[in-house]
Amino acid sequence: MLLLMVIGNRSFFAGLIISLTYLLYHELKNKAFRGRSRGWIFVISMLIVTYITVFIKPDSSLGRLFIYKITSRIIIDHPWAGIGPGNFPLVYGRYQLSYFKAGAYSQKELLLADNTKHAFNDYLEFAACFGLPSFLFLLAGLWLLLRYLWQVPSHYPQRPPLFMVCAALIIMLLVAALFTPVFDKWYWQSLLLAMFGGIIYSSKPIYPLWLRFLPSIGIIFVIIFYFGYYVAHYAQYRQWHEARQYARAGYQRKALTIYRSLNKTLVKERRFAVEFAQTAINLNNYSEAKEILTILIKQDSHSLYYSLIGRCYQALGNGRLAEAAFVNAVYQVPNRFMPRKELFDFYVWRNDKVNAIRAGQEVMGLPIKIPSFAVDQIRHDIQAKMDEWK
Repeated sequence: MLLLMVIGNRSFFAGLIISLTYLLYHELKNKAFRGRSRGWIFVISMLIVTYITVFIKPDSSLGRLFIYKITSRIIIDHPWAGIGPGNFPLVYGRYQLSYFKAGAYSQKELLLADNTKHAFNDYLEFAACFGLPSFLFLLAGLWLLLRYLWQVPSHYPQRPPLFMVCAALIIMLLVAALFTPVFDKWYWQSLLLAMFGGIIYSSKPIYPLWLRFLPSIGIIFVIIFYFGYYVAHYAQYRQWHEARQYARAGYQRKALTIYRSLNKTLVKERRFAVEFAQTAINLNNYSEAKEILTILIKQDSHSLYYSLIGRCYQALGNGRLAEAAFVNAVYQVPNRFMPRKELFDFYVWRNDKVNAIRAGQEVMGLPIKIPSFAVDQIRHDIQAKMDEWK
């Protein structure tokens, strides 16, 4: 727990405050601390959590609110069955893209936008992926779990320390999941299952032996699920690492040969697909890169993917699709300068001065999120080109 405090993760620190409140509430046996006095413990803890999650790093908190806003639109449009497991990055990205294309956004929202992969609230993301009926079942299960964790210490004065520690850690994870991705990571899933094992082991009455071993089986399943494919294809992942090193060293053709040989095995690895496409583009194999990126864009909506496929369409002479891709790259994350520079350069290449000037003026008027030399250089180059046309 101290380590969580050191790394400064606000979500887990908020969970830590709530879990410590749970422990403190049940450990205060003195009558002087009952009734209203105990209630003040919750009031103080909620004030601390509110301060941590709202007033520390306020821009980050506003960014989460923007993500919740877009996610709520997904839920409204898919209330019953959801969008399906694993589809959140794709669907969210497309909704965000449409939101910024519509134009009804604030400057703050523009600055906070990013290539978002999670809802930063596991419960909200669950509702988006599986629908509201499944979400209600989840809430019912969480209610029963929290009720159980609350009632056991009250009914058994001699509370097993193991039970209390496990219950506190479960509460910490559940609270943290309100503000950050938690349960998509194997180590938090394993910790949650381990804590369930501790609860079962220390509870009364004694549970059947098979039930006491069930969390251990779950942990093994989680590890196999996350690492089984990697272990089974370890040699291919090593080759992928070699291909990356070849590409960085300038041996693009050697790298491309390896990427091609690994494509069927590592096709689901998005980083692999991006590196494969970038290497193909570097060697002017635009048709091959376009095919890779077309598949990738059907799996995820990311500004980089649109930029890369825009370059492919431009090189292949398809100006209409190239423009559409570059525009998507801009509106996917509208605070980025590089996609806007690529759109400007495309209009210059097409000798479309009207749209080039419009795109250039948008760049010059774009608020700077993080000042850098690269941003200054982009602004300088665009301004210099527009000055030539005056």
